[in-house]
Amino acid sequence: MKTETTTQETTTQETTTVDENQTTTQPDNNLNINDLIVMQDIIKVITKRGGFEPDDFIAVGQTYKKISAFLEQSTPPSESQVGESE
Repeated sequence: MKTETTTQETTTQETTTVDENQTTTQPDNNLNINDLIVMQDIIKVITKRGGFEPDDFIAVGQTYKKISAFLEQSTPPSESQVGESE
């Protein structure tokens, strides 16, 4: 038996009226925690595939560490982590 899980993400859009006959739609450009987790995963994948040149390693590594540190501070500990610390 195969079980599929589908995640649906809703994007909010802001509509601005320019004049009576024309409207423009602007996407929501806010970053969230999930965006940073995806970015962290992208860096891991590209690194494993050899997608960075040696000169890029410092900048990529520093950015990865900043994202990781931010995520550690921003996300609450999971239940398994709470149980381990007690």
